[in-house]
Amino acid sequence: MWLIVGLGNPGKEYEKTRHNVGFLTLDAFARDTHSESFKETFSGLTSEANFEEERIFLLKPLTYMNVSGRAVRELVDYYKIPPLHCMVIHDDIDLSLGQIRIKFDGGDGGHKGVRSIIEQLNSPNFIRIRIGVEKQSNVTKHVLSGFSKKEKLIIEEAIERGVEAIKMILKDGYIKAMNRFNYYKKKDE
Repeated sequence: MWLIVGLGNPGKEYEKTRHNVGFLTLDAFARDTHSESFKETFSGLTSEANFEEERIFLLKPLTYMNVSGRAVRELVDYYKIPPLHCMVIHDDIDLSLGQIRIKFDGGDGGHKGVRSIIEQLNSPNFIRIRIGVEKQSNVTKHVLSGFSKKEKLIIEEAIERGVEAIKMILKDGYIKAMNRFNYYKKKDE
């Protein structure tokens, strides 16, 4: 049994922003696996999918980014899912736009949503799929902004790679996925 969490903020005004790449990637995975429709439970929008004979819960917390851990904790406690079987997809300003890094364990990297999850689970022992949205001088304004036409193409490709990464983690483990996706270079590099 697995839990895959896409981080973002609820509401139309945040729907297509950089901060919501976790939601967008989880939506793409849900479409790809023909998961159930999302419904509101556990302080979030949840769905269930099956992949490689694994039962997978999908969660988009509706608690806002900085307290995402509360929704994660509710679902983890109810289904008795260990942190080792949790995957969190989130934006990362320390990565260039569209870059993906898979990480297991460690700190929050300054991401308040990840910090909230670590605090609520009382453990950093979960998988993170970090999707780059680049850093700007006004971080808050930047992560809550949308993408230009050119950036949208880059982020759409990153979301597709994010879905592939999720599948590889579920099928082959996070180490194999790290070896493949952490060293990916864009076509123009």
